[in-house]
Amino acid sequence: MNRNLVIKVSVRRILLCAVLFMLHFSLLANHVNAQGLPLIRNFTTNEYGGHNRCFDIEIGDDGTIYVANFEGLLYYDHVRWRIIHAPDISRVTVVYRDSQNTIWVGGYNLFARLEKKDNGELYMEPFEQKGRFKGEVMEIFEEDGSLQFVASDNNIYSVRDNTISLKMRTNANFLPGIDSDIVSLEALKNGKENAILDDVTQIEQLDGGLQVVVKKNNGLIITDSLGKELYTITEENGLCSNQIAYVAYDGHGMLWGATLHGIFAIELPSVYSYFLAKDGFTGEVHAITAFNDMIFAGSSNGIYFISSRQCKRINEVNNICWMLSSYGQDLLAATSSGIYKIKSLHATKGRVETSRMTSNATTAIFVDGEKVYAGEPDGVWLYESDFKQRIKLNDLQLVTDIRRSTNKNNQSKAPRQNDNQTGLWFQNVHGETIGSNPEAVKEPLADISDNLLMPVSDIEVKAQYLYGNQVWIGGDEVLAIIDTDKKNLLALADSRTVRFRSIIMGNDSVLWGGFGNMPKALPKLSSNERHLHFFYALDYSPLSGKTLYRYKLSNNNWSGWTDKQDIEYLNLPYGSYTLSVQAKLANGELSEVTSIDFTIAYPLFMRWYMLVLYLFLFAYVVYLLFLYRLKKLKKDKIKLEKIVEERTADLRNAQGELIRQEKMASVGKLTEGLIDRILNPMNYIINFSKMSNDLLKDLKENIDKNKESINEDDYDDTLDVLDMLTENLQNVDQYGQNTTRILKAMEEMLKDRNGGYVDTDLLPVLVQNKEMLYNYYSKEIEEYHIQVVFSLPAEQMPLHGNPEMLSKTMMSLLGNSIYAVIKKAQKMNAGSSAQSYVPEIGFTVSIPSKDTYILTIRDNGIGIEEKILDKVFDPFFTTKTTDEAAGVGLYLSREIIQNHGGTITVKSVKDEYTEFTVTLSK
Repeated sequence: MNRNLVIKVSVRRILLCAVLFMLHFSLLANHVNAQGLPLIRNFTTNEYGGHNRCFDIEIGDDGTIYVANFEGLLYYDHVRWRIIHAPDISRVTVVYRDSQNTIWVGGYNLFARLEKKDNGELYMEPFEQKGRFKGEVMEIFEEDGSLQFVASDNNIYSVRDNTISLKMRTNANFLPGIDSDIVSLEALKNGKENAILDDVTQIEQLDGGLQVVVKKNNGLIITDSLGKELYTITEENGLCSNQIAYVAYDGHGMLWGATLHGIFAIELPSVYSYFLAKDGFTGEVHAITAFNDMIFAGSSNGIYFISSRQCKRINEVNNICWMLSSYGQDLLAATSSGIYKIKSLHATKGRVETSRMTSNATTAIFVDGEKVYAGEPDGVWLYESDFKQRIKLNDLQLVTDIRRSTNKNNQSKAPRQNDNQTGLWFQNVHGETIGSNPEAVKEPLADISDNLLMPVSDIEVKAQYLYGNQVWIGGDEVLAIIDTDKKNLLALADSRTVRFRSIIMGNDSVLWGGFGNMPKALPKLSSNERHLHFFYALDYSPLSGKTLYRYKLSNNNWSGWTDKQDIEYLNLPYGSYTLSVQAKLANGELSEVTSIDFTIAYPLFMRWYMLVLYLFLFAYVVYLLFLYRLKKLKKDKIKLEKIVEERTADLRNAQGELIRQEKMASVGKLTEGLIDRILNPMNYIINFSKMSNDLLKDLKENIDKNKESINEDDYDDTLDVLDMLTENLQNVDQYGQNTTRILKAMEEMLKDRNGGYVDTDLLPVLVQNKEMLYNYYSKEIEEYHIQVVFSLPAEQMPLHGNPEMLSKTMMSLLGNSIYAVIKKAQKMNAGSSAQSYVPEIGFTVSIPSKDTYILTIRDNGIGIEEKILDKVFDPFFTTKTTDEAAGVGLYLSREIIQNHGGTITVKSVKDEYTEFTVTLSK
């Protein structure tokens, strides 16, 4: 903190009188230079992370900003804000930089200095007070070669050799509190009770012949070197607070301030000044001109004029202003609602008078004495006699540019003959022109050097104007002023030193804190310390323009330019590196390159002796693999030979099976032909046997009728022969029937059952089977008291199959169950009367998954012997008599189920139960 004000109060009073005199004089002045306001950057609590109440501010020799804050000491290294808390987490009220560039801190019962750790981190080293002073440190200053401070216990203390001693007692009566009061040391030493400055609390000298005056609770006053007020900066201009505690100038064109409501930075002094939206200027600029010592700017939101560094809007014009031009003692404005005439009544007070001259939208005007040429939607018009006469010159619509033609004898291509007599050139929004050789328009920016233009290069220039040595630039919601007389001020921001402000490993381990002499290399990092975060910045950076940075790691290429001020490596490979950083200043010039070396150690398993060990191990493993592979090849050879033998045998078996199938196919074709050949004769045999039996009956009746005429022995012999013939014919009929049944079964086996597949619902088929069972076997069910239980699902059972074939299969299985329980019932009834037996048949459907149905048919009948269980699905195998079955039912059932992609299995215990399980898929 610069304490010249509180040390030399007599000088301050002289300066204060001079300032007040110049303030009074400035109010009587009739002219104020047209210039904008400096850029202001406010820092909020969300940015700096402390309390909004700040008491003091100081700048270190490396550009670091130190702020005394209610929560501790804030410091800003131009990358990040950080905070150092006091030992008892109390407020810090004073921060001071002495002649040796040491930073001292004072607060409530606190006096300390900032120290640096070996790794460049800052920490607060408090002095042991031992009851030396009580209360709050209010001022720190240097005098008589020693460091001194004022405490709220009304005493001045001296600091020598790390010892605090009482310097003098004062008559002041400081009230306890947290106000940012500035103490007058002169008043203290003169024994005055009131030593608090109540008006001007600080005067800070700036470069460029400027100085800033801090008015208590009233913001800042910027004056020239003679104390003449130039302008004020308050909350109305965008300052975060008028309650300024202290300001500090960094010597590089930046004024920093601490207030009771945040921290601010002002680019002052500067080549550049601005009018922004916060200053009342809005819209896209289309025209700029000077008139009666005021700057007028036309934008898409109307017309603005600059007076006493204030931007004011002409309320009468609410539409787009396309062009401004002087007209005698007045100013004309071409707007989308017509042409306006503007009179300046009092430049210093910012009063203007506006009158509307035309009502047609006007996109361009050109003033030639008392003649006014206007581009309107339907063509170009000439206004004379103070807009009392109106003449149409041509039909070129929406003209945006009108200039003098350097060749007045040019032949015009206009639709009217008098066009070529104007000596003017016209161009519309579509690029169509009338006239030729227009006068060249000199752009003020063409004469500005690149280093002056770079800081404002982000502005998309829509209009430009040269006013003395000032170049005014208009863009989108911005008016920027380049004061070429002050271009030497660019050197203030010419900071060429980039510093690594901090280097962090992981999330919180600080390798380098950024303060003191930066080492050329970091300490060697272990193999698990590969997450590094580097922060870097220039010592000083202006607000105008952008400071850009680039970096490269070791011999890699430079990164692109960016305003990012940190680089994070999450998982760097092991090895040695050099990180280099360079900045591009706002004026386009390059800073020096700053570098730092660091090494990430290889882990134990990657060191050279381990690599040698790995090599030996690898060779040994290769040798073992070679032995293993050789052994495996031998084993594979034996296995392969065995597989070849097995495959050969399988091939032979397959070949034999093919031959057998061919034979079976041939037999099938032969059988299919023989069935018809045999079945017809068998039908004749059966029929003839029945007819012969009937004839025998007739013959026996005839013999009975003629019994009396036949010898008794002959009669008996004849009856015996007839009985034998009858019995023989019955056997012929029975065996004929059996043979026919077998032939029909063979015929059924030869049928093609692969067709008739449709998308159907299996549930109705099963319900129909249930009804058919009760219909076909109603007599048996009633006679033997058979209990039949169907457990069917409630939901549908979609299936792709042949419902007729599936129905036959289910009925066949159910018929077998009926047969089995009847046989067991007959057997039980023929035995002891004490035995009781209840025939039961169960049909159950389960759905284990959405694509599978399981149908179970179970009965408690006679069962199947275990030794024949695996034969029940063979063709023509049956446990029934020849009269009862042909033995193809289960064979056909399995074939049908398999054709549907399902399976059928059987479980049985003799004389206990039989269970068939059918599995079907959708």
